[in-house]
Amino acid sequence: MIAELSALLVAVVGVGGTLGATLMAQRARRDEVSVQNERAERERRQDLEERAVEGRREVYAALNGAARAYLMAGQDAVLALQRGEALDPAFETARVAYRDQYALAQMVLPDLPLRVAAETNRSLGFGRLLLLQFESGSDQDKTFQQIMEWNHGPLKNSLRLLRQVLRDDLGVAPLDRSEVQESVAQLAIATKDLQRRMLAEGAWPGAPQLTFPAG
Repeated sequence: MIAELSALLVAVVGVGGTLGATLMAQRARRDEVSVQNERAERERRQDLEERAVEGRREVYAALNGAARAYLMAGQDAVLALQRGEALDPAFETARVAYRDQYALAQMVLPDLPLRVAAETNRSLGFGRLLLLQFESGSDQDKTFQQIMEWNHGPLKNSLRLLRQVLRDDLGVAPLDRSEVQESVAQLAIATKDLQRRMLAEGAWPGAPQLTFPAG
C-alpha cells in the first residue's frame, strides 16, 4: 500500500512538474512575443515620426525656397522696369510657384509658423502691389524708393523670421516664442502702415483693403 502511494505521489509530482514547465515555457513565450510586439510598435511609431519630420522638412524647404525666389524675381523685375524693359514673365512664374507651395504648407504648418507664413505672404503680396504700381508709371522714383525700403526691411525680415520658425519647428534651432510673437506683431504693423500710406496718398486707388487677424 505504501509502495503504491509512493508511486502515485511520484507520478503526480512528475505530471505537475511537466505541467509547470509547460506553463512556464508558455508564459516565457508570451512575454517574449509581448516584448517583440512592443519593440515593433516603438519602431513603427519612430518610423512614422521620422517620415512626418522628413515630410515637413521637404515642405518647409520648398516654401522657404519659393518665397526667396519670388522675392528675387520681384527685385529683378523692378530693376528691369527701371531700365524701361517689359515685366519679365519669370516674375509671374515665381509668384505662381510660391503660391502653390504656400497653399501646401498651410495644410501642415503648426499655429505659430502658420502666423509667420501668413505675414510673409502678406509682405510678398504688398511687394507685388508696389511693383505693379511702379509699372503703372505713377511717381516711379518715389515708388522705387518704397520698394527698396520694403524689400530690404519688412519683407526681408519676414523671410528671415519664417526661416527661423521653420527651423525651430524641426528642432534645429529653438527660438524664444514670445520674441517670435512680438516680431509677428511688428510685421503686421508695418504692413498696415504701408496699406494706409498707399491709400492715403492716392497714388494707386486700386490698392486693396486688406483685413488683419486680431492679436
